[in-house]
Amino acid sequence: MPPYEVRGCTVAEAPGLAHNNIGAFWESPGYKPLWTDRTLEYVTANAAKRMPRNLLNDRAHRRHQLVVDGETGHIVGYARWILPDRLVGEWLEAQAPAVSAEEEQEFTKAFDKAGWSCLDLPGMDDHVHVAKAKYFERNKNCIELDYLAVHPDHKGRGIASMLVGHGVAAAEKTNVDI
Repeated sequence: MPPYEVRGCTVAEAPGLAHNNIGAFWESPGYKPLWTDRTLEYVTANAAKRMPRNLLNDRAHRRHQLVVDGETGHIVGYARWILPDRLVGEWLEAQAPAVSAEEEQEFTKAFDKAGWSCLDLPGMDDHVHVAKAKYFERNKNCIELDYLAVHPDHKGRGIASMLVGHGVAAAEKTNVDI
């Protein structure tokens, strides 16, 4: 197996995705303070409960990719992309597979029960929303990189570049900007 493999995500990979994604941001000065009274383990466990629903939310527009370490089998990177309306039938290998209505109901219940209360810092992301609104006003036909996370133990190994490269390839194939 190659050192790293990029592929789509399934709901069964929720625990590994949570471990990667929360670990990627946990020491960030803008992230950890949101969880003043929570441990990394607590937030990761609850993120794992929420992840299946997140993967299934708006399957038409959202695409998810992960990177697996070929030696350990661990998830070490993740990207979420949002497609414009005209591309909902494209890049299906990065679309989370559908599940039964019963499973979806179970995932929604787990999501709702997960402990996910963090400190609210009003205005923290306002500058991001303003910049996105300006860009999307001019260019509604683009693929948006919505989330990118690389586990801290694997940073600096080209994992983010691999994920972004797959998104660039999908954008080029469908003739849209990112």
